[in-house]
Formats: sequence, C-alpha cells, structure tokens
Amino acid sequence: MKTHSAIYHKKKIWKMGWVALMVAGFIMNCGASQLRVALSHEISNIDPQATSSVEAIKVQSALFETLVIVDSKTGEIQPFAAQSWSVSQDGLVYDFILRDDLRWSDGSPITAHDYVFTFKRLLQPGLAAPFSSLYFVIVGAEAFNASGSDDFDDVGVKAINDLQLRITLNLATPYFLTLLCRPCVGVIHQGSVLAAGELDSRLSAWAQTSDFITSGPYKLQSWEVNRAISLSPNPYHRSYRDLQAREIVFYPMESAYLQERAFLKDVVDVTSKLASERIAAYEESPYLVKDPELGTFYLVINHQRDEMRRLENRLALNATIQKDYVVKYLRKRGELPADAFSPPAWAQYKPAYKSTSIVSHQFTGQLTLIIASSAMNQVIAEALQAMWMENLGIQVNIEAQEAKSYFQRRSEGDFDLCLGSWIGDYFDPLTFLEIWRSDSPNNFASWHNTDFDGLLDHAATVIGVEDRYNVLRSAEQMLIDQQVIIPLFYLNRVYLRKPHVHYWPQTILNTVNYAQIVLH
Repeated sequence: MKTHSAIYHKKKIWKMGWVALMVAGFIMNCGASQLRVALSHEISNIDPQATSSVEAIKVQSALFETLVIVDSKTGEIQPFAAQSWSVSQDGLVYDFILRDDLRWSDGSPITAHDYVFTFKRLLQPGLAAPFSSLYFVIVGAEAFNASGSDDFDDVGVKAINDLQLRITLNLATPYFLTLLCRPCVGVIHQGSVLAAGELDSRLSAWAQTSDFITSGPYKLQSWEVNRAISLSPNPYHRSYRDLQAREIVFYPMESAYLQERAFLKDVVDVTSKLASERIAAYEESPYLVKDPELGTFYLVINHQRDEMRRLENRLALNATIQKDYVVKYLRKRGELPADAFSPPAWAQYKPAYKSTSIVSHQFTGQLTLIIASSAMNQVIAEALQAMWMENLGIQVNIEAQEAKSYFQRRSEGDFDLCLGSWIGDYFDPLTFLEIWRSDSPNNFASWHNTDFDGLLDHAATVIGVEDRYNVLRSAEQMLIDQQVIIPLFYLNRVYLRKPHVHYWPQTILNTVNYAQIVLH
C-alpha cells in the first residue's frame, strides 16, 4: 500500500516578551529545592470535586490526602492516609485504618469523619462533580446522588471511630482501590467548605485563597490567575522534613513551543508536552521523557449511517490503515499501534487480535471525517484520507471543527467517522469497555449489543481476577470482531525534564506523588 506524507505547517509561537517577563520577574533566583512545572492550560479551580482536567489533578495531588496512592513505577496500590486496610471475602466491605498522625495544614487532626464528609459532598447532586458516577458502586451512592436528600445514613461510607473508615459496595469491584487514588476523594476540610458557601456550590472560593486548609504534603502559597500557582510544604504533614521540593510553582502555558522555549531558558524544570516535530531534536538528550499513558487514540464509526452498518466496510477501513506509519512518521512519540481498544497495561489481560486482509467493500458514496481542529489531528486525518483513496478508491472529506462544534456534532451523530481519544478513569480494562454499553453517554458510535452489555454485567459478578478478565476479554473480542471502532495507537506522554529532577512520580492515572520527588 502506498502512503502520502503530510506537510507540517510550523507555527512559531514563542511569545518572547511573556517569557522574558517570567524570567526577569519570577525565576532567576530559584534554588535547587524549587520545582517549576509547566501546565498545558490555566486550571479553572483547585477544588478537587469541581474540576476534572489532567492539569488540575497535577496541582490537586499535592494538596489533598487520599487514602491510598498508586506507585508511579509499579502501578501497585500503596498506603497513604490509610496505614492498612482489609477486604471482606465477598469483596464488598473495605475497612481502612487511618494513620494516627494525619494533620490538616492548621495542625488539627484528620479523622475518618472528615472522609465521610468528603464523600458526602462528592455525591451532592447540585455539585455535579465530574467523577461522582465512578463511586456509584458504593451502597446507596447513586440513590443519594439522585434524591437531593441531606440524609447520608443509607450510603455505605461510615466512620466506625476516628481512625477507622468502612466503605461498603453494591458489588465486588476489583479496581475500587484505584478509584481512591483520585484527588476528588482526597480529604477536604469541612469547616472551610461550609464557611465559604453552600455544600454543593461549584462557585465556592473555599480552595482559592492562600489560607485555605489542606490535607496533603503541600499548601497553597499564592495563585495569580494565568500567571503562576505556588505551593509550599504543609508544616504539619508527616513528610514535611523529607520533602525535597521546598516550593512548587506551576506555570500555565498552552503552546508546546512556548513550554519548550521556557524549558531552554531555565524557566521551567518539567514541561507537560512537546510538539511532535520537535521530538527528534531531543532523542539523544537527557531531557526527553516518554511515558505510557492509559489512553487510546481511535476512530469512532457511526453505526447509524448506512455505509457504516456493513461489517465489510468497517473491516476494509481498518485493514487499509498503516498504523505503523502513523506512529513512526507522524506522531514520532514512540507509541504502539493499536489493535484492541484497551491499552496493554495489564499483563494478564490481552484480547486475541486477528489480522484482517483487505476485504471487498460496498461504499457507494463519499464519507465525512470530523476532527477537533489541531495541526496533529489534521496531519493524521490527511494520511488516512490518502490511504483510503489509494487502496479503496473512496473519497473521505475532512471537516475540522473548533472544540464546541466538534463535541456537538459528535454528540448528535453528525458524522461518518470521527477522530477521538479516551483516557482511562481508573486502572482496569472496564474503563475502556463500559463506554460502549448501549446506554453509555460516551457511546458516540451508537452501537448497541445486548450480548456485549450482558458480558459486562456478568463480569461485575465474578470475583476471581483471571475469571473476570476472561469475561472482559470476551467482550473486547466482540468489539474487535465487529470492528465497532478502529483503534489507531496507544498514547504516550512525551515531555521534557531537567536532569536534576531525578524522579518525577507522575502515575499512569496522572496523579503525582509529590512526597516522592527526588531532586539532585
């Protein structure tokens, strides 16, 4: 098969004056114990239950103490606020024993009752917390979220005493501990929240001032919107004396080119991204980092369109894509071509993919491919367009949309094909499979299969890891055999890091274990 290379239109967006201002006004006096981190955008709120962006999670991870954390190297769950825990034989009851030295940043003790309040606020219907539905596996959580009642007694989150927290689930959920690593269930200070306004207010400013009370290893020192967020160590946190970063400063910079320039000018120590066309320049340097992300880039197929209802058409589209070419020559990020939708993050879980040769097809007209407007999306779309024309003789029209229009057209099914990506919300294959349930709000393919739904329902009743993976594997095999979507590649996070930041503990869930940072 022949391919057509795409032309990059390089945009130099250095914004020299802004960088010079930062260098002169903020940074040149930094010491070895200051860590400077670029964010891809300004965050809308530090409140961990009101925001959901990856960049917000980076900041929130430093400020809010979760019961457990995920190890950034091994992916295993480790104690954090909870020094130990036990799980009942049926997998429904989790008992956590809290450390006895947990302290708020004002020195007062953190107790199991504070975690109960944290869950109660997360599940408030008026708050509409982005991740609240993940916790509907807890007894009574979904009903409480739907009712608007203030009575939390029927929800399975209980403080047995000041140092023991019990969480009871509706059904065995093997990945439940990974849900407890998210900042949205990091303990929040009840007095601060209520003093600033209503319990369920998304507009509350309780987490925006330098004196707000935190539970994590750091506290907020200052926040200059669109300029910098500065954190200093929480003097009452158990890790206070061991924290190597005595100040963390986050700088919002949307442009990858601007971040690179700031890195080279010694404005930041860690970027959040690097433009694909700039990766080659750093391949031999000590700065370049490529970490696997829990995410997949793929093509959504609209099963409501006549052309897309035919299995042979879907198989032909997939068979004529040179995924190796896309990752090697377009993305240039060391990413792996994708055959299944779930990334290869679990050693015991791997669907059996069967390669498909080009098959006959019955395309009778042109197709429309919508993309969110970006240089990289355009490059990938043009490559796919060329491959399909060369090998199938079909015309695919690319329509680049600004974000709002793209999301609207995707939701309304106004497309034949659509480029998209999915980042897992928790560390389990189910986070990639459940979006294709018939009733999922993220099922933009409009594919409905009761057998698939039944397999996911059945998996929820299976306790053994291997047995459960076998059920999920069968469900994913159905996605592959029916070519429900077209996985293209598994995402990598590519960024620059200064050598003196010896260990940057960002996890596959995009949380950061700041107490483990090592600076030389």
